[in-house]
Amino acid sequence: MNEDRMAGAASNLGGKIEKVVGGVIGDAGMQADGMIKQAKGQAQNLYGSAKDAVDSALDNAPPSVREGAEKAMHVVKAHPLLVALFAGTVGFAIALSLNVPNND
Repeated sequence: MNEDRMAGAASNLGGKIEKVVGGVIGDAGMQADGMIKQAKGQAQNLYGSAKDAVDSALDNAPPSVREGAEKAMHVVKAHPLLVALFAGTVGFAIALSLNVPNND
């Protein structure tokens, strides 16, 4: 279990507690904050699970695959906004290609 999974589980649990306490004392704002913390914790835990899965897959991959993945991670870490923009553009292009109107 990595740091993201532990922090996500802690945030999720804290959010659940805050939501319940808010419900007991009738504080809707506290309930909403708890729900937000829960969602954040679940997302962080899911991210940590994905990282664990990738790490496990790379541990069993051939050296050439591991080297390629390490190079890709260096690019992502060095230029995260550029990579996000590129990924978004590719996703948008795929979405457009899937939504071609049918002229029957």
